[in-house]
Amino acid sequence: MFKDRKEAGHKLAKKLAKYTDEKEIIVLALPRGGVAIGAEIAKKIGASLDVIITRKIRFPGKPEFAIGAIAENGKVALNDQIVKRYNIPQSYLDEEICRQKTEIERRLIAYRDGEKPAFIKNKIIILVDDGVATGFTIIAAINALKDEEIKKLIVAVPVSPQDTFLKLKSLVDEIICLETPEVFLAIGDFYYEFEQLTDEEVIQLIQNDKKNRTNKNI
Repeated sequence: MFKDRKEAGHKLAKKLAKYTDEKEIIVLALPRGGVAIGAEIAKKIGASLDVIITRKIRFPGKPEFAIGAIAENGKVALNDQIVKRYNIPQSYLDEEICRQKTEIERRLIAYRDGEKPAFIKNKIIILVDDGVATGFTIIAAINALKDEEIKKLIVAVPVSPQDTFLKLKSLVDEIICLETPEVFLAIGDFYYEFEQLTDEEVIQLIQNDKKNRTNKNI
């Protein structure tokens, strides 16, 4: 159990200590919860913080159940077996993807003023979330980043089911996960405090990171 996201981020930062003050390294966090983890890691190892936005594609009538995800570059990752098994219409998928693209655009404007993410070519990327379940949203981010000619991709998460952990491990250069429990129902079960972050809190964390880095450069 983690007290909160800050504690989880602090523990992950310890595991990432070898990257402290490494040049050309960026922490990319998945909003919203991942940003609280990423902010802690970035602060501890002296890296810059940015966001990469992905949205889950929801099962019809069950918004908590992901059947895929879409990244901010438009790349879609779908569970084709689920789509086929439940005969989910293409028309529904098209509508749901369109809805999530709209939300991604809204968040891009809110978090980055619509600007592109930090220049990441030939950079070491630490991709962060507050936990993974099916893994679709972080896999969508991984697929998007692989198109960007990055130097190395590290996934850092506090908790993951064992099968998802193994799937992610096969997709990236390095993965750091503090807990891989045999019984996994929901990410929030592994935190004492797991309040959802607001857009305002995400924006504040990003601004704080920029301010800290500016002060260090003075």
